[in-house]
Amino acid sequence: FRKWINNTVIPALYKDGMYVDGEEKVVTGEMSDEELVQKAMTILQAKVDRLKQENERYKRFLQENMQGVGKKELATKLGTSTVRLAKILKQEGIYTQETNEITQKFKDMNKDINVTITIVTEYETKHGKKGSKIDWKYSAEGAIAVIKYLEEKGIVKYSDNDGFVLAS
Repeated sequence: FRKWINNTVIPALYKDGMYVDGEEKVVTGEMSDEELVQKAMTILQAKVDRLKQENERYKRFLQENMQGVGKKELATKLGTSTVRLAKILKQEGIYTQETNEITQKFKDMNKDINVTITIVTEYETKHGKKGSKIDWKYSAEGAIAVIKYLEEKGIVKYSDNDGFVLAS
């Protein structure tokens, strides 16, 4: 098995970016070019269908809220409190220990997206003093990155009935 992986599968991955089960049979004539193409197309279509379904799960989770997801809103969507979610995110290295800010490590893991968006809220006190408060929300992509990470770790699970929830 190891020899087959090292001599057949890995070289195919490097050369073509994928391996199709049995593709070496084309060389020996046991499989035609057309059969290989059909097999590859079937596999790729199944992958596209799976990715579309996964995309729909995340869209439903965000409910098209593409402007950002607040910390409380994310916790509520997962059926938990902000305190419990913050504790989990700190344990997983997504939040810093001192503050509930996203760690640079998590941002680096997701460097091709903006994990958070900054929100500046202007306010005026009852005494007429003006100021601004700076806070942040998860961007839509950032919320999805957090959910995917927690799902991969087994902390969040998905079901058709309940959507994404913290695992028991």
